Amino acid sequence: MFIYWIIVIVIIYFFTSHSLHKPELFEPLVDSLHRFLKSPQYRLHLAALISIPYLIEYIQRPEIYDVSSPSPIFYLKSLASPIFNIHEERLSDSKEKVREAARRAFTALYGAAHAHRLQDAGAHLFEKIEKEAKSCFSSKLWRAREQMPLWLVDVANSVPSMLLKPYIPLLIQLLKDANEAVRDTTKVAIVNLYNSINNKHAQADIKKTMIKMEIRPAVVEAITEQFNEKSEMKEESDSIPPTPRSEGTCFSSSILSTPTTPPRPAVSVVNVGTAAGTPPSIKMNDQKELEHELNALAACFRGKETEENWESRDKALQRLRGICRGGDEIMEGFPNLFKTTLLEPLCQTVS
Repeated sequence: MFIYWIIVIVIIYFFTSHSLHKPELFEPLVDSLHRFLKSPQYRLHLAALISIPYLIEYIQRPEIYDVSSPSPIFYLKSLASPIFNIHEERLSDSKEKVREAARRAFTALYGAAHAHRLQDAGAHLFEKIEKEAKSCFSSKLWRAREQMPLWLVDVANSVPSMLLKPYIPLLIQLLKDANEAVRDTTKVAIVNLYNSINNKHAQADIKKTMIKMEIRPAVVEAITEQFNEKSEMKEESDSIPPTPRSEGTCFSSSILSTPTTPPRPAVSVVNVGTAAGTPPSIKMNDQKELEHELNALAACFRGKETEENWESRDKALQRLRGICRGGDEIMEGFPNLFKTTLLEPLCQTVS
């Protein structure tokens, strides 16, 4: 439920801007997201990380912009700042869910920046993201280093035009890492990367770099054996192996040949946060009626969630969704009213 709450807060607040021609409506969202990412509370920073790919997807929708809107790069740069500040720390979190969510968030940010890299402002952002990624391969935190081979496979699959050459030496270097979990994850990632990319030059670079960096022959042999097996499987089934989700397990041929859960497909932002059906639109006649309605909803979220009140809170959320779908001129005042009435009770609920 906590993920549901926080994503509802962020998405509802964001969608009520109706378009991105008012940057001042985006700044409070980024400020709140930054606080959640830095929060020591597991529920808050995990939910904030999960919401980032959906926000990035929304930012790139052309239909939300008008002639007076800043470019998507403006919003991506604003969103990138809090991610940079906490990225490495969350990649090395003690909880696997947080590490995975941080990796997915950074993958989404990289993909969006890559799409805009040929623009002047986009090129600067993309260079900054690449610098951050490369630094994490040599992080002092072993769990952060462990996530980077997995991140590279994620990005290579989601951004086929990605230039892999600069990353291959960084990846192969992790085969010499002092931490066994990092080495094992890297071995699995190399095999999955080799067999998932349609780039003969990058595949050749992987083999050459392992020899050039003097990786132990036994390790090279164990990895390259899997190349042959996976390549044959790929030719027969024309399928792409999914991203591994290794948690420091021992490296063996059985691990490499075992299929893992494929990456989740892209999800429409509109349907995030609830399995309930779409509620009917609820129109407000004036600002006073809207304020009264939000105050009534806020009362439902005060205090702790219990078996007795969770159902009424769910109904309140559905009504809030209906109000947001009203979409008339009255909703222009929604962001400020939301902050003064509902935001604090909802935040207290998830904390």
